[in-house]
Amino acid sequence: EGVATDTSSVSIEGPPLAPTNLETQRGDGHATLTFDEADGNGSPVTDYETSVTLGDEPWTTTCSTSPCTVPDLVNGQTYEIRIRAINANGPGPYSGSVQVTPSATAGAPTGASAERGDHSASVTFDAPESDGGAEISGYTVTSQPGAVTAPCLGSPCLIDGLDNGTAYTFTVLATNVAGDSDE
Repeated sequence: EGVATDTSSVSIEGPPLAPTNLETQRGDGHATLTFDEADGNGSPVTDYETSVTLGDEPWTTTCSTSPCTVPDLVNGQTYEIRIRAINANGPGPYSGSVQVTPSATAGAPTGASAERGDHSASVTFDAPESDGGAEISGYTVTSQPGAVTAPCLGSPCLIDGLDNGTAYTFTVLATNVAGDSDE
């Protein structure tokens, strides 16, 4: 007597694994996340969900791949961000978290005036109204003609190496982690 058996194969699937190597880059009102995409655990990843926390107010956004932009952030505020993958079987676990403080370049310094010296000028100015959400790390004064530059931490800024008898115009830029301001 023969015994008949029937066999079948089943593919086991589950939620995806967590994305790894999460890194962030600050932007003007946003953050850009890069990460190693998650193992789908038997099913393709369909989306990535970011969890963004500021104080006690978390919210989520979604994207489809790395890099992923998190919009609508306030410059100067520090956010905690983590990310998880989603597939047909649901969401996976969150990655570790990273912190980011979005920022823009500072506003332009105002009220610049210069007092001449011997082969130099002392340039005074008012700090910009906006620091762009990040502390101003310094200023740069540039002469025209000649493009002589002088870095300084604040007003006044002494610029040397000028030619006596030449009329100069000076521009002042403020610098923070996002870069240089407009003139």
